[in-house]
Amino acid sequence: LFIQPNNMNALLGQARVLRALYLIKPSVAVYNRVIEKAPNNIEALNGLGETILANYELDKARTIFNKVLSLDPQNRQAAHDLDILNK
Repeated sequence: LFIQPNNMNALLGQARVLRALYLIKPSVAVYNRVIEKAPNNIEALNGLGETILANYELDKARTIFNKVLSLDPQNRQAAHDLDILNK
């Protein structure tokens, strides 16, 4: 990230690591950075949704997973997470 601060793959990896460490706010910030540059990035949207879900922000997570499904109706990850939310 020092050499290529806007490298999407590196940013997504950083966001995943932060989420795995339960650093929710920093993870959300990095996912949002990716989404600002690529608003329809499915991986970033799914990651953001799962991070927000881990923080029990259910309505926000639901909105994000619905957006993923509007972009990619066959997205299994978003469909699964949305199914969990709707139970």
